[in-house]
Parts: sequence; structure tokens; C-alpha cells
Amino acid sequence: MKHIIKPQIFSLTPITLGTLLFLPLPLVAVDLDSPAPPGDIGSAMYTLKDICYRLKEGAAGEKREEGFVGPKNGPKPDPNDGSSSDDEVDCSLDDVLEAAPAEDNTNGAMITDVLLGKTFWGLRTDSTWGLQTGTLATQIPDNTTVEQPAGYYDVFDLSAIDTYLEAGNIKSEVTIFGIVGDSNVVDTSSGDAVAQNIALGKKAWVDGSEVTGIAIAPVARTGQTTSHALGDDGALKKGAELPSLRFTDNDDGTVTDNFTNLIWLKDASCFGKQKWAIALSDANNLSDGSCDLTDASSAGDWRLPNRNELNSLINAEYSSPAMSNAAGTAKWEEGDVFSGVQIGSYWTATTVADADNLAWSVNLNRGSIRTGGKTYTNYVWPVRDRQQTIVIETDE
Repeated sequence: MKHIIKPQIFSLTPITLGTLLFLPLPLVAVDLDSPAPPGDIGSAMYTLKDICYRLKEGAAGEKREEGFVGPKNGPKPDPNDGSSSDDEVDCSLDDVLEAAPAEDNTNGAMITDVLLGKTFWGLRTDSTWGLQTGTLATQIPDNTTVEQPAGYYDVFDLSAIDTYLEAGNIKSEVTIFGIVGDSNVVDTSSGDAVAQNIALGKKAWVDGSEVTGIAIAPVARTGQTTSHALGDDGALKKGAELPSLRFTDNDDGTVTDNFTNLIWLKDASCFGKQKWAIALSDANNLSDGSCDLTDASSAGDWRLPNRNELNSLINAEYSSPAMSNAAGTAKWEEGDVFSGVQIGSYWTATTVADADNLAWSVNLNRGSIRTGGKTYTNYVWPVRDRQQTIVIETDE
């Protein structure tokens, strides 16, 4: 091996220079061979191009023995075998940073979003940045209840598979994967009404089809069935047919008219005879516990009937009183549905148009409609609208 002797250079002051001239110079041995390649003294490394294409295209790259290669133009590596192609590309540190993943706390996956054991690069800053391993169970363990959002199954959004999975396409009272059926989606196959059965302009659904009514508001039959002359009411019986069961006793102090759906106080003489203003007040303040009522009604539920409502009780086939029994087949008698029906006049809530000191009344002797001064006294027969009863069943 060859060596060369080199003098050592010092910074000397005039004081020491004379002294040093008399001292022998040291000799230093230096290796004259060329420096060893980086591969001999360190690990093989990827080039900057390899890093660029790993980030941009997922190319595997290849470690090289010649050491680090700085930013420069060069061939694009083949991702299949690590060899280079002839395409010249630019690759700089700016390119690397641009291709690198950026933080994303909105859409970036968390470990609970990735299947158990699967690795991924986390892009979030809440302690999940970098290489992560998913923890999402691939299946629900036995005897485990897992709450899923509506429209999901085992964390999968089923609407992405079936776009029709929505409330409007699910029958009322049916729940599919947490989505409750729309209350408007019902089975209408049992409907048999036609347009003539539905009030003018009103819409209904019958057997899956929308039907718009054309029926004019019906006028009830008078109830007269005996004919006294050719073409009279008893012979023609025009008007809406009365139900075969006209009245129903509700066993709570009330009676339902099955033709009008109005609910009447069973005791037709509870308040006796009153002036018109008092009759209005008595009817409006009627409630459960009064007049043998057990219907849970409150003050304000009841009222004085209008002229047409009270007159709807009249059956022209009968007199004294001009009312039928519950079945609608004979004249009313005491103890049949209603009690205390008086052969006299009952107040209505309707005032005479051209005389506000007068009100209309209906006389049950022959069913006549009369007017009378509001200071006179007549019987009071309260009425209320029919209300739908909702029964809620519980386990208690």
C-alpha cells in the first residue's frame, strides 16, 4: 500500500517560529485508494423518483446501491419489475409533498371504520395519523345487540344497494332496517266506494287508485213510508236512505244517531224548560257526572243543536212524538234508547234571520219547526260531535 508524507500546517507567531525551525516535522500516513462506495458503508436506498411514484401510483420501487440520488429528471420506474422506462418525468420535493396524504378529519377513516386486522394509512389528527389497523368487526358476535342507524345493516348503508329503501315505500306500521313506514302508505284493496259515494271534490284511495268524489251532499229521507196520494213522499221515498239501526245506546248516558253520527244526551229532559240564553249556557257547560253521563266529556264538548241537527231526529211517519225507535221501525216509546222525550218544543241554537230576539225551535208533537221569543221557555236537548276513541294497549 502506498503512503505519502504531508507536512502539517500551523498558525505560528514570531515568538515560536524560531523555535519550531529546530524541531523535526511529524509524518502522517494517508490511504491513497478511492473512497468506498456508499453501499459498502450503509444500507441501500430508494431514489426520490421511487418515492414520487410510490405516492402517485403505488409503484413498488427498487433500492439502489449507489446511494441517495437527489432531485433530477429521470426515467419512470416500471411498477412491475422495478426497471426503468424511457419516459422522462419531473420529480421534486414539491412533487413528493403534493402527492403525500393530507389531514382529513371529515372523511378520513378511523380504525373503527376499517375491518378488523386490515391496515390503512390514517389521515386524521385525533391520535389516528399514520399506519393503523382496523378494529371493525366483520360479523356481529352471538348474543350481542348492536344498534344500527335507520337504513343500515352491520354498518352497511343499504340505500346504496336499494335506492327505494325509504319510508314512502314502506307500509304504515311496518319497520324495515329501522325505517318506519309512512302513515300514508296503507292497504286500500278492501275499498269499494265509487265517486258517487264520495262528497263532491273530496279525494279518497280505493284499491290503490285515487278517486275524486262527485256526490252532492245528501238530503235525508223524511222517514215517511205511508203513501196518501200518487207521487207523494210516502210513495217516492226520496233522499238518503236511513240506516236500519237508527240509534245506538252507548251505555254512558249518550246515544249515537247512526245516520248523522251526532251524539245526543240520552236524557231529553235533564234541564227541563229554560229561556234561550240559559239553554245555551246549560248545554255548553254539560260534562261527565251530570245528567247521568259517564262519557269522560268536559265542559265545552256539548252544545245546543242547530235547527237542521235537531230536525234530523224527526221521522214524518210518526207523531207524538215524531220520532222512531232505535231500530227505526216504529214510533219511539219511553225506555227505547232515549228517556224523557217531551211532546213539546225544544230550543235550537239558530237565531231567526230578521229578528235577533227570536230563535228557532222544533216541536216533537208533529215535528213542526217554529220560532219563539228568546225569553220564552222551551226544552233543552244537548248534542255533541262524534269523537274517535283511540285505545292504547300496554303490558301493565
